[in-house]
Amino acid sequence: MPLNILLIFLLTPSLAINLLDLCQSGIRDDGSNYVHCARKSLSEIPDFSSHRLFNLAFDELILSDNAITHIHANAFHNLRIQRLIMSGNRLKSIDKNAFRELENYLEQLTLEFDSSIVDTIPEAIKTNLANIRSLTLTGLNLRILPTNTFEQMKKLEILSLKSCHLQTIEYNAFHSIEKQQIVHINSTFNK
Repeated sequence: MPLNILLIFLLTPSLAINLLDLCQSGIRDDGSNYVHCARKSLSEIPDFSSHRLFNLAFDELILSDNAITHIHANAFHNLRIQRLIMSGNRLKSIDKNAFRELENYLEQLTLEFDSSIVDTIPEAIKTNLANIRSLTLTGLNLRILPTNTFEQMKKLEILSLKSCHLQTIEYNAFHSIEKQQIVHINSTFNK
């Protein structure tokens, strides 16, 4: 693996240096690999699609504590990641096809929203996450959790809704989830 990375840097030195300045990648003791782009003052998701180093499967992409407010449709082009961590951003919008490239890979997703803007769970989350097992959403201004909100997330086991201003959970909001084991909701309810 070190030889492959060295070759990539030799073939495309300017791209390699810029991405190394921006993000770090590595392999943990347990063998899992990651790309770490946290606390880089990013206003958008970096374009990894043109760099050979990132045409690989990674276990985790960490984009926490940046200034990212929008996830566009091809933000994850050529990436195959299992865990996407974007806490500490104040997302205002997510393109409906934002996670389409990750649909067969993504198992854990953590997002933080701008509660003054986002008052529903975005379509991209409800429709493109068939393999999701763990979902953490923070800062949504939901008020109501409608029936069958998670109907396409058949593998969802852990759901965490933090600071989402929920007041009502409609009957059968979790009905279609087959494997759900843990629900964590930090809110005040009317019903």
